[in-house]
Amino acid sequence: MRQLSVTKIASLLTSGFPDFDAEIKDMTKQLKAMGGKELTKEYQDLSKKIKEAEKGAINLKSSQQRGTAFHKIVELLEKGRIKLGEINEQKILELSEQFEEIKGGIGTKRVGKKGTYTDEEKDLKDLTKLIKNYDKFKRENKLSGTVTTEKSLGMITKIGDEYVEVVGTLDSLFNELGTLIDFKTSAMVDPKKIGIQLNLLKKMLKVGGVNVKSMKAFHLPFSKMSEGGVYDVREVSDEIIFD
Repeated sequence: MRQLSVTKIASLLTSGFPDFDAEIKDMTKQLKAMGGKELTKEYQDLSKKIKEAEKGAINLKSSQQRGTAFHKIVELLEKGRIKLGEINEQKILELSEQFEEIKGGIGTKRVGKKGTYTDEEKDLKDLTKLIKNYDKFKRENKLSGTVTTEKSLGMITKIGDEYVEVVGTLDSLFNELGTLIDFKTSAMVDPKKIGIQLNLLKKMLKVGGVNVKSMKAFHLPFSKMSEGGVYDVREVSDEIIFD
């Protein structure tokens, strides 16, 4: 039985590719097929697009690693293993010695105008700011009570003539409120992709007897935190989801 993640499904439906690497591979294949046209504008434009995509893939991986670190800190916070008042750069550095998820998000490789670089100090500052903003968003949206974090979910469904296992991990579920939260730490967000992911996770929770009353996306970008925000995600019917 094939297994598909909600992230991969959302990517396929919005871009036609399961991930960034598959898109780069497809463009590279197109470029090779253009052999003998190296001096044409079309060839040069595609070549440039591939190089930019390769840089983007490195920065995306970096963002994902920092996002994983953020998710882990939130998990520890919501489980009462650390307190909000304790969060600072030194505390996060100490936590990185205990948890690989946090360690992997500090000093990540990025590509800028001057080439490849790492900036551990900035990563620590950004993670500290993100946690403060997370608490601010929680208070502004009156989110309280017990929280389920980083929970793996799955369901088996039929797509056409094929049975497929759909899997995913929820970021946070405020249990008493029935509010499902998705964290996005990248600079840009795709509302359609977020909608697909959260609606599929909501369906999985429903199968397990959990009633989700509302869904929100917390946009906490590392690059420009002032551009972040909280967005309500619309529920769609099962028919639309599986179409």
